[in-house]
Amino acid sequence: MTKLYPLTLKLINKKVLVVGAGKVALRKLQGLVGTGAEITVVSPEVLPEIEVLPDITIIQRHFQPSDTKNAHIIYAATDNQQVNDEVGRYIEHWQWFDNTALPEASNFFTPAVIREKGLIVSISTEARDPTRAKLIKQKITDFLLKSMKE
Repeated sequence: MTKLYPLTLKLINKKVLVVGAGKVALRKLQGLVGTGAEITVVSPEVLPEIEVLPDITIIQRHFQPSDTKNAHIIYAATDNQQVNDEVGRYIEHWQWFDNTALPEASNFFTPAVIREKGLIVSISTEARDPTRAKLIKQKITDFLLKSMKE
C-alpha cells in the first residue's frame, strides 16, 4: 500500500451517506455528529442508539444506487458484504468511499480519534487492526487526561 496522508476535514454542509445502521455505522456516526455535515443513513433496520442521534436523516429501506448521488463521503457499513460491494460500484471518482469491511475497496479510512480541550489526536493502523487502534487510543486518552490535570 502506498503511504497514507492524514487530514482533518471541515465537513460543514458536506453530504455524508452511511449505508447500514448497526454497530459499525454507529461508531462512524458518533464521530460525524456535530461536524455540520448533512448526514443521511440508509438501512432497512436501525439501532435505537442511531435513531436518537441529532442532525441525521434516516431513510429506512434498502440501499438504492441513487443514494450515492451528490454524497461527498460514503460509508458502506453493513454486515452484508454484497451490499457493501454494491455501494462501491456506484462511487464516482470524486467521492470518498470507505467499505468498512474491505479496506482494499476503500479510498480513505477513518482513524480512531481523541478530542480533548482543543486537541485532536488521530490513531490509524491503516485499517489493518482497528482493535489495536482502539487500545492505543485508550492509552493516549488516559495519558492526556492525567497530564492535563497536572
